[in-house]
Amino acid sequence: MRHFEPVPEPRQIAWAVGNINGNRPALSRWRPDYAGVFAAHVGAENCPTSASATEG
Repeated sequence: MRHFEPVPEPRQIAWAVGNINGNRPALSRWRPDYAGVFAAHVGAENCPTSASATEG
């Protein structure tokens, strides 16, 4: 049985490259201080970091 991983969207890949070029921390899209900027980058409806994921 094969296990298939979801393919990252191009906007998520572009953000990850921007982490390097923009001197952001790794996985910055999951950090509350970058959540709004990432949501604007990919479009809020496509954002995997919902408000419930960044609270608490």
